[in-house]
Amino acid sequence: MVNEISARQELEQAQTELSENGGVFMKVQLEVKDKLISVAEKMSLYSAGIISLSFTFIGYLISQKSIKFSITFLYIPAYYYLYLSWALLAINLLIGLTIRKFEALYDFYGSQRKYHESRKNFQEKKIKIFNTNYPLIYNGTDKDKEIGIANSNIEILASTLIPKTLKKEDWYFKVLEFLKPASTLLFIFGILFLLTFVLIMTHQIFIL
Repeated sequence: MVNEISARQELEQAQTELSENGGVFMKVQLEVKDKLISVAEKMSLYSAGIISLSFTFIGYLISQKSIKFSITFLYIPAYYYLYLSWALLAINLLIGLTIRKFEALYDFYGSQRKYHESRKNFQEKKIKIFNTNYPLIYNGTDKDKEIGIANSNIEILASTLIPKTLKKEDWYFKVLEFLKPASTLLFIFGILFLLTFVLIMTHQIFIL
């Protein structure tokens, strides 16, 4: 027979863990929406700022009648560097929005998995305490019925809920692992191509 005091302590510990993880899960749920909205607003501001600055600079260059956008550097027309820079930075902005969104969802499913694992652990400890000689904890309940309900809950958690959330958590993690270095590379090359274009144009201004 399972030690009664030990089983009761484990049940209380599992119940505390369930309560704590449940609180974290609910808190993350509330924060996810705010995170996604905040990131979308920031990315919109970044996009507007880049477009505005780019057109301002292009407008200045156009005002210089002798500036030629077709001048080549390394056999490539200058405007190619500009278009390529815009394309890379635009993709980077989209990835930046996606990364933040995936981070929020990754946190969400991670907290949900922990919550389900705590629920499963609580049900296991509940069965353990029913197998002791301590009958007053669930006084007035049918022992076999309660054990059957607990086993049913464990089955649902172990076979469906936990694997489902773990799969989603793992998928978002892999996507983030791909997007983070991709975002960095796109940003670096986008800036390099933009600087190349600026230097080509600036050189023309100085030699005129």
